[in-house]
Amino acid sequence: TTPQGKAFEWILDTDPLRLAPADGSFVQRFVLAVLYFSTGGGSWNRCNAPINVNSLSDCGLFFRIGSAWLTNSPECDWSGISCGDGVTRIDLRGNGLSGTIPSELQHLADLEVLRLFSNRLTGTIPAELGTLSSLVFLELDRNQLMGTIPAELRALSSLERLSLFANLLNGTIPAELGALSSLQRLLLQDN
Repeated sequence: TTPQGKAFEWILDTDPLRLAPADGSFVQRFVLAVLYFSTGGGSWNRCNAPINVNSLSDCGLFFRIGSAWLTNSPECDWSGISCGDGVTRIDLRGNGLSGTIPSELQHLADLEVLRLFSNRLTGTIPAELGTLSSLVFLELDRNQLMGTIPAELRALSSLERLSLFANLLNGTIPAELGALSSLQRLLLQDN
């Protein structure tokens, strides 16, 4: 079954919070579950879902203590996740993620920081990330991402740092990235 199917099954059948689709947290909880299943969540270095989903055991990830993923804790308490009105930060750097970056991240409209560097991510950079208008830091370096840099990233008007170095990217740098007026750091070497 697909990561989306696993996340759907989890949120409907296993999630101890039993949220209704109309609940404001339903979509972001589902999207984070898709991220978990898309990136080999059961094999992460830290903060995997415990066998007992009602376990509130803490785990540490980058000097922030949070709960393990897919537990009865609110998703904003899962390690590597920070929230304001919605999810604002995903920081899972160096956590042994493998698999692909799901396009469903586009539904996290408040996302400002996406740090997935130093993992084993493959596939392409989803063009749908270009819809994340609040994104300030996009750091996907030191993975095994392939393909071209999506021209759709030109819509990230708040983006200050785009770090894609040390991947397997090819092609030319999209001229559209020249429209990123807030961009301060562009790191593309070693591709």
